[in-house]
Amino acid sequence: MPRSHAKILTSIWADSDFTSLSSDAQRMYFTLLAQPKLSLVGVLDYVPQRWATFSRDSTRRKVDAAIKELEDRAYVVVDPDTVELLIRSFVRHDIANTVKNSKIQMGFWRAWATVSSVKLRRVIAAEIPDELWNSTLAQVPADALELRADPVDISSGSNRDEDTGSNRRMEPPASCHRPVTPYAPLGGFDAADAIDRAAADAFIHSEDLIA
Repeated sequence: MPRSHAKILTSIWADSDFTSLSSDAQRMYFTLLAQPKLSLVGVLDYVPQRWATFSRDSTRRKVDAAIKELEDRAYVVVDPDTVELLIRSFVRHDIANTVKNSKIQMGFWRAWATVSSVKLRRVIAAEIPDELWNSTLAQVPADALELRADPVDISSGSNRDEDTGSNRRMEPPASCHRPVTPYAPLGGFDAADAIDRAAADAFIHSEDLIA
């Protein structure tokens, strides 16, 4: 089920890294966040030609330049081979506060199974909060554990996190080295996928209303 809304923190305007982006890059970032098919792991199809049709004065060249700027600053990661784009910090910011919700836990690993790019999976594995690893350990796919055990360096330019600096090296929590039964992802789209997506949207929306 497509998403019905996007979560954007008002504190983004106090972030000097974000405000140092060009207006085109900022708009592109919001455009990506608002895509209905953005998955729970922050991945969507890379379709710049479609995004170029979203405003009267937009062009493919402008879209490509904006995405290049976001990629250079590590806001997004693109895999042209699989035609996928990842919003790098989506999991850490949007999913971290909802990890205790069982529907989101299940939906998260279903979404992981749909990512074709190993390049993007490596970055996602580095961004997943420890709370999500620990609370879903029995469901974690074997390949996710392997990627988590082999930390990836993310050169994030000036888009740095307060507690990590510009070059993040994520070390896996000890619990990730425990033997687990690999989770067998379900292929295709079924009713369970729709339930997972709807529950995730409803839960996140309720969090916004409470806040």
